This record gives sequence, structure tokens and C-alpha cells, in this order.
Amino acid sequence: MTALHPNLQVAPREPPHLGIEYVRAVRAAAASWEGRGEIAGTNNRGADIDELLAIAGVGQRDEDGHSLGGAWCGVGASAMLALGAHAMGWSRAPMELHAGAKRLARNVGEWGRYVVRPRGWTLLGGGTYRGELDVELMAVALAAVWHRGTTRETSWQGHVEIPERYDPETDTLVTWAPNVAPALVVRNRLIAAGHDLAPRQAVWHERVHARGAWRRKLYAIAAAP
Repeated sequence: MTALHPNLQVAPREPPHLGIEYVRAVRAAAASWEGRGEIAGTNNRGADIDELLAIAGVGQRDEDGHSLGGAWCGVGASAMLALGAHAMGWSRAPMELHAGAKRLARNVGEWGRYVVRPRGWTLLGGGTYRGELDVELMAVALAAVWHRGTTRETSWQGHVEIPERYDPETDTLVTWAPNVAPALVVRNRLIAAGHDLAPRQAVWHERVHARGAWRRKLYAIAAAP
């Protein structure tokens, strides 16, 4: 996937419905990956991770295409952005994909818009975001990123998830989360659905950041045009 479909260019000036359709396609791709991720007993490795690396075209892998063990949230989110573009009939995602969570969010925001602009790192991990969210923009949000680094030297680290929906009444953000071990209730639901999961095994799953929990250490939220 190296070039946009020759008959279709996607930019902030394109009709709004194209952005909405693309967001839906990205979210559908993420939903289709529910329960898939790293192999139990490994860290950031396995056939699913190798497939995500191949789809995204970013991230570290060996000459045989196998993961070198790097964190895969940015790779996973990039793969969903690529799969969404493929579902739209485009030959590549409309923004530059990146294995780094924070860089990916900035790339999405520069192509589209920011719901929350990138927030600087602090000793408190960026602190707690206190602002209001534009509900209309959240409807087309594509990347939510949080600070992960705990020291100045690791302040570049982040974690990215694909927003699914936002409820302003309860201040709850629901996402599709890669490279995170699901909570027990979610893991039990996935197991009941036929997925063979071990404790602390990180897989794609629907994650609920209830009642403003998403605000802590928030870095940025970026959306389609």
C-alpha cells in the first residue's frame, strides 16, 4: 500500500461523508480483530503481530517478517487505518502511518483535525485533561493517545487506541485497544465467545474508560477532517 487510489484523493477539503465513512471502516476493522494479538506467554510476538506489521508496513521485524518484540499498539492502530483505507477502495491510508503512538496521533491530526491537541509531558504524565470534548468531532475520532513515559528520558513513549464512541453524559470513552491485556470481565466474555486467552495476554478488545478515566495522562485525540 504505497499510493492513494488514483481517482480519489482524501484531504481536509473532501466532502465530509468521506471522512465519516473512513472512520466507520477503521472502527469495523478494529472490531474484526477482537481477541487477536500476542501469543500467550510471549511479549509483543506471534502470528497476529507479524500480520499487523505486514499490513501497517511500519514497526520492527526481522528479514522473515517476524516481530522483534517491540510494543505493537502503534503498529496495530496503523494497521487498522490501512485496513479502513483498503475497505474504502484506496491503496493506502490518507495519513502517514507510524509505529510510534504519539507520532501517529500527530500524523492523523495534521491530516485531519485535533479534538485535543498534543499535551506536553510532565512528571505527572501530562496531568489530567480538564477540557470539554467536541461531541461532533468525537464522532470521527481516529486516535486517542496517552503518555506512558515515567521519566524525562522516556517522555516520548505513548499508547494509542482507536476511539469507538463517546458518551458526554457519563464522560465515558469506549475504544478498541491494542497491546493491552483486557480486564477480567472482558477476558471472560472473550473466552465465552471462543477465544483462548491467558491472564495478562494482550489482545485487541473493546475497552471502556468510564467516567472520565480517559482524562488521566491524555496526550491527544485526533480525528478525520
